Amino acid sequence: MRTAKLSSFRFALLGALFASTVLAQEQSLPKFSGLPEDKNGVTLKIITRSGDRLHHGALLYATDSLLVLWRSTESYDRRRLSELAQPIHFSDIERMKIERKGHFVAGLGYGLAIGGGIGALLGLAASADDFGSPLENIVLGVAILGTPAALLGGIIGALQGGDEDIFVGGADKSYVTALQKNAVFTSTVPPEVQTLAQRGKAQTILPTVESEAAGKSSHQERPFPSRPPAAPKRLHLSFGGGLLYIGTDNDIKDAFIASGFGGYRDTFFGPSGPFPQGQGGVELAAHLGVEYNLSRHFRLGLARNKIPSRQVTGKDRDREQARGASYNLFVEYIPRPVTLLFSSRYETAIGAGLSYSALRVDGDLDGLFTTLPFAETKNVLGGYLQGSLDYYMVRAVSLQFKLARGIIPAIAVPARSISYPVYADDGSGNIVLTTKTLQRHKINFSTTTFSVGARLHF
Repeated sequence: MRTAKLSSFRFALLGALFASTVLAQEQSLPKFSGLPEDKNGVTLKIITRSGDRLHHGALLYATDSLLVLWRSTESYDRRRLSELAQPIHFSDIERMKIERKGHFVAGLGYGLAIGGGIGALLGLAASADDFGSPLENIVLGVAILGTPAALLGGIIGALQGGDEDIFVGGADKSYVTALQKNAVFTSTVPPEVQTLAQRGKAQTILPTVESEAAGKSSHQERPFPSRPPAAPKRLHLSFGGGLLYIGTDNDIKDAFIASGFGGYRDTFFGPSGPFPQGQGGVELAAHLGVEYNLSRHFRLGLARNKIPSRQVTGKDRDREQARGASYNLFVEYIPRPVTLLFSSRYETAIGAGLSYSALRVDGDLDGLFTTLPFAETKNVLGGYLQGSLDYYMVRAVSLQFKLARGIIPAIAVPARSISYPVYADDGSGNIVLTTKTLQRHKINFSTTTFSVGARLHF
């Protein structure tokens, strides 16, 4: 009896040790609940060439020659590896669809945080200048900037979930790298998954014509395709708006002051001024451009920028304004082009080229009872520099941030004079002829622009 109890105790002890060992092994295995959403939200739909079979699942693992799908939304379980894991060789793939989850709520939050934060800072800055109470300005700034920024962030987050249908037929190494980065197992791969991948690689064979003719089977491994999986986007259309700085008004004001057109104007309600007056500084501006890829790292672009009108008025109602339009032809260098499957969604570019600008300066000198109109037009060649950052929401649409500098030669405005009768200053009532002259001056049309817009890729 005692021996039976001892045997039962030994069996129970061995059973407990075995169970604890199995449990420890199970706990040491990586757990991935809710596949495929836990790993970048990437799911693949693959149509193979052999019989047009459809395979659907999470990307479990990828090598240089094949990938392994997990054909279930359940957690990874090594005991069901032979049942749910499917190795597929790249050369067997006819078409692949990448399914991605959208992130509308997350984008909404990021946009609100960024836009609201900027709005709050601007509200505090306005309060420092005695424009309303701090609380009112902060709330107003958050509402004005945070709301559109949140909507934009939500749209960007939603577009990140767009599916991508790719005709494979071949792929380059960047294609494989992108798949590997989006796999569930990247750095630490379970040994059973590695064994399955090696077994699938060894079993993937392609009979040669000679072996078929001889009635033999050849275990030649299928070569890795060398062509890209999809035609690259070559044509790009960009449009948007931003902030533009130009100093034409400063040059005109300096000329008016040097010519004696500054000071105060006498009105019925008292002195008005000081003069010269005119809008200046930074203002909103739109841009439109088109680019064409010459290669993966170089593209040719054409952009149009409107040079805003800046008008300056003197104390005697003398007026001068400057405006124009600029057309820029440039070549861009792309250090790291956006990769397929978006292993990186960011793309930077720097460009330089020539600008062709049509410039016009016009105005009139006031002569009490008459005016002298004048105008100068000139077409000039200059330089153009730009740098851009694109964030690809989907393959066909990206959000672009761009900083550009238009180097435009100055236009010379010759001296202008007008003579007109006035009463003499000695109080005699006599009428004398006086002359005033707008001195010769130059106006610099160079611009600096920061813009945000969308780019469509075809």
